Amino acid sequence: MDGEIRSLPEVRISPWDQGFLFGATLFTTFPIDGEGRIPFWPEHQERLTTTAKSWNLPIPETFLLHHGNSRRRKTLRELLQKNELPHGAVGRYRLTPGEVGGGLPGNAPLSNPREILDIRPLPAPKPSVSLFLLSQKRNSPEEEIRSKNGSYLNTWLAHRELALLAEGKAAEGLMLDRRGNLTEGTVSNLYWIRAGKVETPSLSTGCLPGLTRSWVKDHCQTHGIPIVEGELPLEHLFRDDLDSLFVSNCVQGLVPVEQILDPGGTVLRAFPGKLKNALYETLSTEYHKNRQQSLS
Repeated sequence: MDGEIRSLPEVRISPWDQGFLFGATLFTTFPIDGEGRIPFWPEHQERLTTTAKSWNLPIPETFLLHHGNSRRRKTLRELLQKNELPHGAVGRYRLTPGEVGGGLPGNAPLSNPREILDIRPLPAPKPSVSLFLLSQKRNSPEEEIRSKNGSYLNTWLAHRELALLAEGKAAEGLMLDRRGNLTEGTVSNLYWIRAGKVETPSLSTGCLPGLTRSWVKDHCQTHGIPIVEGELPLEHLFRDDLDSLFVSNCVQGLVPVEQILDPGGTVLRAFPGKLKNALYETLSTEYHKNRQQSLS
């Protein structure tokens, strides 16, 4: 109204958390069972600490990342109970440089890190997914190899596009790089089986070196299963000798792809009767067995 004087909300002066402003946060996502145990926790821990070290980001001993198994389980069980999630949850653990003052931090010491843990209910397992080809292209990583950090706008935009296309169906997106090469899904790594070999996009395409991807690669190499990484175009998925296609992440594990669709919903390639060939079944069975054995 004319002449009305409105007061500003209370403003407090505080140091800036540069991590959120510049996406300089590290994170990892994992399932938590009802006992507060996490599968493959040492691998999550190693990835976080290695990247934090390369960023000169200290991790205090008081942080959950350094807790022993019993102490960490107790903390997570209490968190599950308070949030009424007795059967488990999905956790996302984040590290941020914290308060480092105004302006660009440059070489200023990162001495005030923060840790944040978010949880949400476990999603229902997916027996299979449809794969929608997205127009959103995978960007190149800020570092030589993509780390799991807060600069994920590219993925967020891709997932928004997927949500419009999938309309609530069990689906994942398929992202290409700007050269038209296969990269990964919005929240998963991508693989296919051809002539008894497992093939997957190479890290040079900008895909994330996911922990489940590392498990698949290590398992294949240990058991004499040929695994090939490469830069390959979308057309490679339409080969007649392609037996099976699947995706993976730490929450869902290995999930077979039922079909590939274009943005309009037209089926570009279906996998009738080939959702779970023998090699896929072996990988899936071994993964879930190892995942259960790794709970800590």
